[in-house]
Amino acid sequence: MLFNSVEFWAFFCVVFCLYYLVRPRYQWVVLLAASFAFYLYGGPRLAVFLLFSILLTWAAARKMGENNRRTADVLKARRQELSREERKALQEKNARANRKWLLLAAAGNLGVLCILKYIGFLAGNLNGLFALLSVNARVPVVSFALPVGLSFYTFQSLGYVIDVSRGLYEPERNLARYALFVSFFPQILQGPIGRFPQMKEELFRERTFDSHEIGEGMKLVVWGLFKKLVIADQIGRAVDACFGDYTSYPGPGIFLGAVCFTIQLYTDFSGYMDMAQGISQMLQIRIFRNFRNPFFSRSIQEFWQRWHISLGSWFKDYVFYPILKSGFFVSLGKKARSLWGKKAGKDITTYAGMFCLWFLIGAWHGADWKFIVGSGLLQWFYIVSGRILEPVFSRIKRKLGIRKAGTADDPRWYQRFQMVRTFLLFAFSMIFFRAATMADGLAMVRLLFSGGSLMPLARLVYQNFGSLFCAGVGLCVLFPAEAAQNRGISIRERISKMNARARFALYAAALASILIFGTYGITNPSQFIYFQF
Repeated sequence: MLFNSVEFWAFFCVVFCLYYLVRPRYQWVVLLAASFAFYLYGGPRLAVFLLFSILLTWAAARKMGENNRRTADVLKARRQELSREERKALQEKNARANRKWLLLAAAGNLGVLCILKYIGFLAGNLNGLFALLSVNARVPVVSFALPVGLSFYTFQSLGYVIDVSRGLYEPERNLARYALFVSFFPQILQGPIGRFPQMKEELFRERTFDSHEIGEGMKLVVWGLFKKLVIADQIGRAVDACFGDYTSYPGPGIFLGAVCFTIQLYTDFSGYMDMAQGISQMLQIRIFRNFRNPFFSRSIQEFWQRWHISLGSWFKDYVFYPILKSGFFVSLGKKARSLWGKKAGKDITTYAGMFCLWFLIGAWHGADWKFIVGSGLLQWFYIVSGRILEPVFSRIKRKLGIRKAGTADDPRWYQRFQMVRTFLLFAFSMIFFRAATMADGLAMVRLLFSGGSLMPLARLVYQNFGSLFCAGVGLCVLFPAEAAQNRGISIRERISKMNARARFALYAAALASILIFGTYGITNPSQFIYFQF
């Protein structure tokens, strides 16, 4: 079920009523039943993988929790008689036992993810390598139907079991409660990727009907629908035309297509997140905010601190830091420092770790080189080249009279320049993300810089004028609203302070704009872009 479908809202109305009619202590049971009904609606057979992930990580975390408690009890009971070396040996024994359970949970979850999502990609690349080396061998290429939300719930459950192995919190003993954490229906399909302590506090708190919270959630839902239906789906028609026949739109046409897709991707994904937050808030549950006005970022590094925040946070905590602390990277750092000095050695190690990080982020988005390059390695190149060339940029800034570059005191024109530059760099990388194949992406880049007349661009605009006009109307609302949010102004608080007539007029205008300018299908609503991941 999609958030922009009639089926979902019929489903949610039933859930909403039951949630507030049952006794508060049973509200989480309603959410659990609703979450599994929501997931099973998309295909009962694929729910087996969700159940496998839940059972494996819950059991592994329980065993690690038991090991931790047993070790803590022994250390407490025999505190006086155990030497420092004996206490350390006991802790190391516990860590080894926990490591086995962690590896089992990680191997099971990542094994399912790799087989279902990446086995065909790996086989295809092996066949390409064999052909390049003139080896007379071929690996069968197979593909599987992907369970919806696979990458999201796999990472959420893995983060939980890693935290338990680190002793950050006690594991959840109740299997049903843990199952709700993994399967909570507003976020299982596209995130955000939640953390157990925060989600536990939200999911299992008893609540009574609160019209203010419900109203605030409804505002977010309408805002998300506005982004999706008025901007993303409308501008997506021009994107489909450009990327579907890119040879007809060289130069400026491809530039417009890349810019339009970047806007489409943001409004589609953040629109879903707004709806997920709004639906959760209508149930008085707060979930992680996944976007913070990324198009106001002044560098690619800042951009990724504002875009898909939960994914970046997950990779930083569970991939990047462990990579840098691994034996190989510690040895690499020592050798690099001995050869090139302390600073250069540290930078080389960090950049190598970042390469692994961004490669994996790209691969998370999809089993194709276009995702690895567009969402991964190009982002790594932008960030690393920016750091390496920082002395050159600093000299240029000084010549321009910019003394405190990178601060809020920079000239306004320079801040705007940085935002536009960041947007265009990201839009360029999205050519690969949206292209049908990596080869198509490279061909589009060649055509982008091949010049070309304005006639193909004019034809693209003319053929999609209605959709671009509707999206433009939406952007005239979106941009000022996000600019205000970026300055710390809460739009919802401002609306709440309006008188009743003004609020009613605003709500009516919002709904009318969705009905007039939006594009939607009653029986076949448009998919969300990140639904495929």
